[in-house]
Amino acid sequence: GEIFTGKIIRFSPGLQSDSRTAVVEAEIANEDGRLMPSMYCRVIVDFGLKENALVVPLAAVIENIQGGEENGGRNTAKVYVVEAGKAKSLDVTLGWKQDEVVEILDGMAGGAKVVVEGQASLHDGAEVKIVGNGGAGGSAAEEKKNKTP
Repeated sequence: GEIFTGKIIRFSPGLQSDSRTAVVEAEIANEDGRLMPSMYCRVIVDFGLKENALVVPLAAVIENIQGGEENGGRNTAKVYVVEAGKAKSLDVTLGWKQDEVVEILDGMAGGAKVVVEGQASLHDGAEVKIVGNGGAGGSAAEEKKNKTP
């Protein structure tokens, strides 16, 4: 296939639930007429660079099955953090997912130690033993430049 570059000028606010597709209108140079109306394509959208995004490892996130419409359209989840050696659950609002990290929009601060294994057996106040690097290697919430998908 060929690669064309363009600009999104209008898009449907939701996805089709059965196909996970959306209607998008884009402006693309087409001087030679190779693009025809109603053609389908695969699109990669560059959302740019988001500086100081708060991200956690995807493994730290317990997704909320009841998100979406029942939750005002917000994508919420639970994350366990460790404070004074004990587990504490936080309800967080998720942003962009990229590779093995997810952006946290609301519900926690940067620098928190997040649990990335064993969340299923945790509850608020449970004693937590930190093993391994205890913060190095992505187990702490990080604020960093993050190129969104």
